[in-house]
Amino acid sequence: SSGINAEYGWDSVDTPINRIRSYLTDREWWSELREKDFRAATRSDILKAFREASNTLLPNPLQIFDDTWDELPLHVQAQKAVLVDHLKKYGEHYGLEKYEDAK
Repeated sequence: SSGINAEYGWDSVDTPINRIRSYLTDREWWSELREKDFRAATRSDILKAFREASNTLLPNPLQIFDDTWDELPLHVQAQKAVLVDHLKKYGEHYGLEKYEDAK
């Protein structure tokens, strides 16, 4: 094999991935060619997903306070207020345009 596995010597190390690859190859259920094709297709899918994700807004930073409590405890309400004030004062340093409704 080539690539990062060979570069770091992982091809010769007894790992679960290498064991299952050997098992499948011994039974002719897998091959180097199939792996090469799989890696190429998977890489393409992953790069496509990265491109799509990079064009998607991130969740509003204040959502960190959602979905944990029915009612925010007082100390968490205080933390949220501190964050809101901080973002109002220093928001230009955080790239808030990348976040939903956070400008």
